[in-house]
Order: sequence, then structure tokens, then C-alpha cells
Amino acid sequence: MEMQQENNFAARKLFERAVQASPKNRFAWHVWGVFEANIDNIDKARKLLKIGHALNPRDPVLLQSLGLLEYKYSTSNVARSLFRKASLIDSRHQPVWIAWGWMEWKEGNISTAREYYQRALAINSTSESAARCLHAWGVLEQRVGNLSAARRLFRSSLNINSQSYVTWMTWAQLEDDQGNSVRAEEIRNLYFQQRTEVVDDSSWVMGFLDIIDPALDSIKRLFNLEQNSYNKEPSRYNSGVNENATDEESISRSSGSYAGNDLESASGFDLDKFIREVLSLDPEKLDVFLEAPPSPRRIESTRRVFRSGNKKVATLLPQTNI
Repeated sequence: MEMQQENNFAARKLFERAVQASPKNRFAWHVWGVFEANIDNIDKARKLLKIGHALNPRDPVLLQSLGLLEYKYSTSNVARSLFRKASLIDSRHQPVWIAWGWMEWKEGNISTAREYYQRALAINSTSESAARCLHAWGVLEQRVGNLSAARRLFRSSLNINSQSYVTWMTWAQLEDDQGNSVRAEEIRNLYFQQRTEVVDDSSWVMGFLDIIDPALDSIKRLFNLEQNSYNKEPSRYNSGVNENATDEESISRSSGSYAGNDLESASGFDLDKFIREVLSLDPEKLDVFLEAPPSPRRIESTRRVFRSGNKKVATLLPQTNI
């Protein structure tokens, strides 16, 4: 535990130096906020993400992470308003639609969740984010009893990322739950054999061939913020891996290894003083920036690309009324 405390202290010092060296760097504020959330310093995490947004009002990633944070520690309505604002800023930012869809599923709004997952796939059906979206959608269909659709979605996710332990084991658990123990064992063996081709029946091919940014994932791994990563097998085998291990929820995980306030006082960095003097921000009025109307990013030929994507994906998505 002492080693973890020392690591957390060192990490915070690095974040403090980063924002002092580059005060308006949205990446520094974002990753620092995620770090604080993962050591259960929620108020600090919330403030850091709000500061990042105040400095970078046209960046959807900060709002996405803040939305996930607020969903866990506040209300769905607060989170929903943040996801909506992020989507207005950049309607083609895939992870926002995935996170929003995941929240709506948790809230029981199944049709809305499906709509947002479909929007995410219409943007890019071959990215790593698309693989995570397909996995999350597969879990949704599994939970509402559309097992054929769930299987197709898991297969499609694995077509993109065949190394996802979470998806393999979720699929295997589905088969176990249905009494198909032989098939479940086959699926587990496919993962452990590191098979790269997961579709052996052409009738399953659907054409789906990057909480949050690829660079952010690298930083989170560096500081060991994710206990069970999307691709990594946990240290102890657990055949019951489910949606709780998906990346949309990683922002809300807490290591619980160190008291955030103690760590903050030990660092000696006065965040409020820094943003007042250097950034001319009032720490008591950060919500004003969240309430301001969004300023959409300018994306060349967005309308043409988005319509094209919608047509393609609409013909490939699995039927959910099974």
C-alpha cells in the first residue's frame, strides 16, 4: 500500500507540472481528472474536468468523461445534458455516443441505447471504438433476451479485435447460461489459442471490420488505472466477465488505495490560486462554462460522410426483434 501511495503522489506531481508547463492543454487536465476519479477523489476530478472544459470548450472528450463521472456520482439527467452538449460540439465523436448509449441502457431506455449505438457505428464501423460498441450492444441484446443478435454482435466485435478477453468471455458466459457448455468451452479455447480468425461460417459475416482517446488509454495503463483492461486477461480467471468490465465504465473505477484529500494536501499545489492567477478563472464559477451554448467544431464534408455511413451501417445491423 505504501508503494501505491508513493506512486499516486508522484503521478499527481507530474500532472501538476504538466498543467503549469502547458496551462491550456486539454489532455493534461483530462488525464489528471481521470486519475483523481480512480483514487476516489471525486470532487477534485470533477473540478479538473470542468477546468479543462472551460479552457477547451470545443473538445467533446472532457464532457464525455465528466458525463460518465456525473452518472455514477450524481444523476442521469446531469450526465445526459453533458453527453448532449458533447454530441452537439462534435457529432462524429464515436465514444460520446457509445458512453451515452451505455448510460441509457443502464437507465432502461433500450430503444434509445440502440439508436446511439447505431449512430456510433455509422461514424466508423471498423475502429477499436466500434469493437467496444458492438460488445456493449451485444450485452444489451443478451440481457433483453435477443440471444441470436447478441451472438452476432459479439462475433462482429471480435472481427475487429480478436484479442478482447472481455468479449470472448462474455460470449462464453452467454453459452454457459443457455446450457451450451461444450460451445462455451470451445469459445474459451479459441481465445486461449489466440485465434485471429473468429468467423468460420460465412453466414455470420456482417461487414463490421481509434469513458475515450487511444492516447488516454496508454496513460491510464501507465498509471495502472484500469484493473481489467478491454484486451487483458485478469490475473485470476473469471468466466463470468460481463458489461461491468467495459471501457465505458472505466472512468468510474476506483482503486480505493489512497485518500485523495491527504494526497492533495501533501503535494502543496494550490489549484484554485493557480487557475485564478494564471488562467483568470474563478473556481466557484466553473459551471458557467457548462451552461454556455456549445460551439460546434467545423468538420469538412460532415453531412455527406455521415449520410453515407448511415446507409451502409443500416443494411448491416442485426435485427433486434428476434
